[in-house]
Amino acid sequence: MKISAYYNWLNKLLCVFLLTYILVPGFISVNVGFFELSASRVAFILLLVFWLRGLIFTRSVQKILQSRLIQHQYFFKLIFLFFMLQWVMVFQSVDFSWSFKRYLNFFIYNFFLILITASIPLQENYVKEVVRFLLIAVTGVILIAIAEILMGTNPFLPFINLESLNEFQRAAFREKLRGGDRRIQATFSHPLSFGQFVVLIIPVLIFFKKELLTKSRVYILIFFLVCVALFIKSRAVLVILILWGGYAFGKSLLSKKVNPSFKVLMIMGILLGGLVFLNTVNISEKLDEYFGGRELLDDDNRTNQIEGAWAILEEHLLTGVGFGKGVEELGYGTSGGARGTIDNYFLTLILDSGILVLGSFLLILLYVYFKYFKVRGNSKWALMGLIFFSVNLISLSLIEVHTLFYFLLTFTLIYNAEAVQSGYYTSQL
Repeated sequence: MKISAYYNWLNKLLCVFLLTYILVPGFISVNVGFFELSASRVAFILLLVFWLRGLIFTRSVQKILQSRLIQHQYFFKLIFLFFMLQWVMVFQSVDFSWSFKRYLNFFIYNFFLILITASIPLQENYVKEVVRFLLIAVTGVILIAIAEILMGTNPFLPFINLESLNEFQRAAFREKLRGGDRRIQATFSHPLSFGQFVVLIIPVLIFFKKELLTKSRVYILIFFLVCVALFIKSRAVLVILILWGGYAFGKSLLSKKVNPSFKVLMIMGILLGGLVFLNTVNISEKLDEYFGGRELLDDDNRTNQIEGAWAILEEHLLTGVGFGKGVEELGYGTSGGARGTIDNYFLTLILDSGILVLGSFLLILLYVYFKYFKVRGNSKWALMGLIFFSVNLISLSLIEVHTLFYFLLTFTLIYNAEAVQSGYYTSQL
């Protein structure tokens, strides 16, 4: 097989995996012996085997991966440290067998996907194909979410045998009500909740709008994403969307491309609209009604999780209680805590694996912040997206989005560094 053909197939398999991971629920699976094979798992196995074949027998794949590991050595060293520290802490787990199984799945999916992403040359056709598949996935997600709103239930329910699912999986298909209306949540994937997907994908679409040929389709999709997201009634998502709006407004004011008179009109319009809104609407009352009686900045559930974690961390601050065991020790989740999540990823890390793992994750975020702060223009969207998503992690367990998050982190970091350095897409064939 020619090297160009190999990369074409590798990139297509990556795109197929991303598409199935985002769009096809992991609950739709078949049992093969002791394994449950979902669409995304099959796609990932094919991707991993094909990549390993190239890595072992193809010098070009080895050279590209080696050059990326050297060029972005600090990023990959921090990633390696993060995964290895968690592996060491698995041996300190209160339940080694359970932590080992959970970690193995986490490691294979995420660590190898990072290396696969770093092995693909950033030629124009490869980058555009990945971004277009993400565009297809976003469109599909919007359609699925709208279908759920119209149907009032999960649109995949007719294809699911609820008796074959555990309690946590069945709960994903139950009515989730807030303020008297259904709150869409796990309409797709593993279970990648719609609100967190919106927060993660908006900066990616804007960052790669050049590769999508026209800006209009990007902003139309973002408009639909935001509109559908308002049905979620998530406080964290609402705050992030407000921050996005403020950032976009600030960029417009500072942009030399925007007519000064239009800037004045924007400011006057916002001030006038704000005054009318404040004088006619009781914001506190409306927010309380919108969130089903919950205050915007108050959450007893998350507060109780933090308080409960402190008592556990007194004895397990350095090592944690074991990968994937924190939620069970804390007493949250269903199926004995095995399928639950803690509503704070930073708390999840320190409770599962200790303070050293939490520190290594924070170093990864700080390093990427530093890299993006050194660039200008469109790359700032990637930076702000990461910052806002990091803020969102205070109220979100990353186990719901970790694979997509690590892929986008690696893909955008490598793309941005090489594009800025060369001024064009780098061909490494």
